[in-house]
Amino acid sequence: MSLRVLISLLGGECPLSWLDIETGRLAPAETGTNRGLASTTEGNTFAVYVSAGTVWFQWNDRRWPFTDDDLPVRYSHDLATKTTTFSVADQSITYEAWWSTDPVFNPMAPELDEYWDDLGYYYALKQEPERLREMVEHWSRQA
Repeated sequence: MSLRVLISLLGGECPLSWLDIETGRLAPAETGTNRGLASTTEGNTFAVYVSAGTVWFQWNDRRWPFTDDDLPVRYSHDLATKTTTFSVADQSITYEAWWSTDPVFNPMAPELDEYWDDLGYYYALKQEPERLREMVEHWSRQA
């Protein structure tokens, strides 16, 4: 039997899903105690969750301790190609930017990435350890 953790999907109604830790696949869940968040981008599954007292970031079947200060997480836009690149350690993905079809997008405006792009949200969590800690405390308190 695979190890799995119950998470909420970002966006929409946040339905509960099981995340298979070994494969990175999601499966529907009816009820249970939420331990994290997950989303999909370009067919890839991404998640932040608590398991065995550790906060993990998972990308498909790979995972890293998310609170590790030495874990490189990057997020950037290419204005010319209207793409976003997100990377963790030695993995990266480039995809169409959330603002690419917005005719009034202003690249000089304050960042809205964490509100419109799930990977931007994960990046923001990595940059704000206090916010991540509060989420982890919430997930850990649930019985």
